[in-house]
Order: sequence, then C-alpha cells, then structure tokens
Amino acid sequence: MDTMKEYDEFKSCEDMEMEQLEREAKAQRWREYERFVMDTPMSASEREQLHSWVHRGNSVYDDPGSLHLCTPCYPRPFLYAIREEREIRNALRGKSKEAQDEYLRRYMSCNEPTAAEIAWRDARERTPELIRDDVRRIRRELAHLWEFVWSEGLGEEAHEFVNERRDEETPFEW
Repeated sequence: MDTMKEYDEFKSCEDMEMEQLEREAKAQRWREYERFVMDTPMSASEREQLHSWVHRGNSVYDDPGSLHLCTPCYPRPFLYAIREEREIRNALRGKSKEAQDEYLRRYMSCNEPTAAEIAWRDARERTPELIRDDVRRIRRELAHLWEFVWSEGLGEEAHEFVNERRDEETPFEW
C-alpha cells in the first residue's frame, strides 16, 4: 500500500513538472512570436495566420510543410513557407496539369534523372536494410538539428557555415 501511495505522489510530481515545462514552452513560443512580429515586416493577414499557428502550439520557426516541396530537406520558418506556397499557388493558377508539373519541376530544379542518379538509385536498392535504417536515423537527426538551429534564429548563419565547410574533412572520417 505504501508503494502505491509513493507511486501516486511521484506521478503527481512528474505531472506537475510536465505542466510547468509546457507552460514555459508556451511562454517561450509567445516571446518568440512577439520578437518575430516586431522584427519582420508582414501583412495583417500574414500576422493573423502566424498568430493562429503559434496559438495552436507551434513555433514561428516551425515549418508547416508543403503541398509542393520537400520541406524536411530545407525547413523554413512558417511565414516564409506560407509566402512561398502562395507564390507557387499563384503561378500554378490557370495552368494545365502538364504545365503545373513542368513549373514545379523547374521550381524545384528537378530534371529527368541522370545516369549518375539512376546508378545511385540502383545502388540504394542494393544497400542492406540496416544501413538504410542508419541513414534514415541520421537524416531525421539532421532535420531536427536544422529545426532547432532555425528556431534559435541561427539558420542563415548555420547555412553559411555549412556551405563554407562542405568539402572539408571531419575528424571522424575514415
């Protein structure tokens, strides 16, 4: 019986800590929102959309996803993502399905696969599942790291830093 009482007290304490963390995270999101709105020119409609986004529990730096683009590859803050989606929708309006597909291919710099891309795809299919699992895990970690970097307002600096060192070896290369 004492064990159950101790468990309930522990659980209650844990719940209170979680609630406190959630309150702090919510307060942080609103501080982020206020700074972002002060520092970033936007229309009233964009401000409303951003407010609604943050009100639903998201950060101004969270990427809402895209109907057209691969957003995990290049996460964008909410405002920039909705602007880009609006630009794409306007460009696609009134075009045939074929013209829309062509526009999106050009917009995303997609062309027919090259021989190298086909070779890479074939090699990928021959790659053991365990290695593919590791690659997926590393990609997820990378996506989360970029999300964090953008949420801390360091996205552009980090992007420049990575581009400057892209071809440098790391201490962990074999």
